[in-house]
Amino acid sequence: THRRWLAHLITTLLQEGKRSKALQALEKCDAEIPAYNVPYKGDNGGLEIANGFIACGKIDKGVEILDAMEKVSREYITFYASLGNVRFISAWRDCRSEIYSLVEIQHSLEMLGKSKEAGAKAPEYAKRAEELLMFVNNSYSLLASRAEGLGIQL
Repeated sequence: THRRWLAHLITTLLQEGKRSKALQALEKCDAEIPAYNVPYKGDNGGLEIANGFIACGKIDKGVEILDAMEKVSREYITFYASLGNVRFISAWRDCRSEIYSLVEIQHSLEMLGKSKEAGAKAPEYAKRAEELLMFVNNSYSLLASRAEGLGIQL
């Protein structure tokens, strides 16, 4: 997708130390591919965009994207958990993908919780990261146990 290409460009610009160009690309991406048209997800560059905003000092915007991604992933995990066995088996790969997205979001929040740039909000981000890690661990344990019981290779 175009967002994924832009996310790659932004990541490269940040690695090269071109923060102002990265911020321009982030703002262009946000304007041209708004979340109401294409929701942010782990597999469409959402995480890179969120982390890009954070790296460019737009922490609130980055966290807003992380929040949206977390909400969607939690909803999908809840949905996958509600499926009958046959549908759960066919959805296992997607389920794992959503768990992986949450792990990445948790990592971003954890890093924010340790950063000076987050200022007074750092403890809030650290607490959210801890709570999300507990959710991820519990969800994965339950879903992986179910998958193993159904003969799915983890």
